[in-house]
Amino acid sequence: MASTLQSIKLTSKAGLNLLPSFLIWESSNDQSVDSSPGAEVFHKTRYTSLDGLRGVAAFCVFTYHTIYAYDVAIFFGNGVSYSTASSCYEWGINEKQYNQRSRLLQLPLIRILVMGPSAVAMFFIISGFVLTQRPLRLARDQQWDSVLNTLSSATFRRPLRLFLPLFVATFVSMLLTYLNLMDNGLDKEDCMTYTHEPAVHVARHFSAQFVHWLQVVWQSLNVWDWSLYMPPYDHHLWTISVEFRASMALFLATLMLCRLRSWVRLLIVCLSIAYSVLWFRWDMALFLCGMFFAETSQIKNSRASALAEQSFKEPLLQQNWWLLTLFLSSRLLLYLLLLFSLYLISTPGSCSAFTPGYSFLAYIAPKSLSPHFWYNNMQFHQSIGAILFVALLIHWTSLNPLPSIFNTRIAQYLGRISYGLYIVHGPILHLFGYRLFPVMWSLTGRDTSIRYATGWLMAYTIIMMAVIWLADLFNRGIDEPFVRLARRLEKKVLRKEEGLIRLS
Repeated sequence: MASTLQSIKLTSKAGLNLLPSFLIWESSNDQSVDSSPGAEVFHKTRYTSLDGLRGVAAFCVFTYHTIYAYDVAIFFGNGVSYSTASSCYEWGINEKQYNQRSRLLQLPLIRILVMGPSAVAMFFIISGFVLTQRPLRLARDQQWDSVLNTLSSATFRRPLRLFLPLFVATFVSMLLTYLNLMDNGLDKEDCMTYTHEPAVHVARHFSAQFVHWLQVVWQSLNVWDWSLYMPPYDHHLWTISVEFRASMALFLATLMLCRLRSWVRLLIVCLSIAYSVLWFRWDMALFLCGMFFAETSQIKNSRASALAEQSFKEPLLQQNWWLLTLFLSSRLLLYLLLLFSLYLISTPGSCSAFTPGYSFLAYIAPKSLSPHFWYNNMQFHQSIGAILFVALLIHWTSLNPLPSIFNTRIAQYLGRISYGLYIVHGPILHLFGYRLFPVMWSLTGRDTSIRYATGWLMAYTIIMMAVIWLADLFNRGIDEPFVRLARRLEKKVLRKEEGLIRLS
């Protein structure tokens, strides 16, 4: 009887652990590890809204990869005709389907929901901020021993933090590919109508498939090649190698600049950003922008108490109309900058030069730099918008509407599982996601926009629930344990008898 009860308890506990963490009302969940890349100490800081932004951005990437397989219209802005779109889009467009698609997601601001490239730019800026915020704060306090030990610890754990989850995810994808369970880049009329991701070769023997996976892993670890490498078992994970290389460069820059005066450090970082852009390293420029914001936020915080004492009080504003005018004008300018950043983030990926409202921006973009920003100019303006948006989120404190959005429980939850969400959404889409849409359309029909949208929303809802659930499990079962493993491994191999490394 006792063994039966014990078995029931173990089964109930195992079943409970399979539920998403937000459904498990235990106090231990409130203490779970925030294991998104670079977030080891991030949850202890006041910039939790950035963690929410990272979660929302990861969700937007998932939505972008879901939509672009079936609706080519998301690559274009509103007002672009079929003839113009077909001249910009080299893979071909079906005229009837293009004209039938809803133009709602092509409108500025609304299309932010499906702007995956802009979300990736935000990932890089946030990573640059998170990775340098603590060492720069310690440097401003002249705690040199802590600076060096913090950088040493972060550099040691970074490859483990980034690549161990990637190895597990791609290994599972390799197994599913070998078993022929993945759609494997199906090029059919109903499956992945527009965007076709290259197929992975299915080997006849498992040993050959395993060797191919080892080659993919080895290429992902290549720190000497800065060209974009898209792992065949999940093309969406190309950012992981970029994150690692840029992180190592950022740690080196932080070590080099940490003992300099603040204004000198800011100047060199600005020059480094310009240097990176001129050499077409847009990824490194975004990481350095995050470092720049980490420094400026420290300056802002150090002056916060003095500014609070000198802040405008309501009676003073009422007595001095010009101060009130200045106060309101500054707030209006910030809201206009926020609106402009969202407008830039909404820049269409194709035909922006022929899109109403964006043609002038495309005209003034540096022609020598734009083609090197990702794919054919599509991310130049989006990256500028992402930089401006993150800067406003970090530095704008009074009456800023953004923290109230990204500090919500939903955004914070997405931020906690953001790395898992980013990693698992690709395999789920190829396992059953892309093939689910034709099934739903067979039930709803697709001859009208309403029926097409209804079938799409039904399939998307099912896929979204599966992605969030598995991302939660991945976060708790793989991601967080690897974070703890990296910390334990570091403590195990650390030469404690020598104490802290001291800077002479």
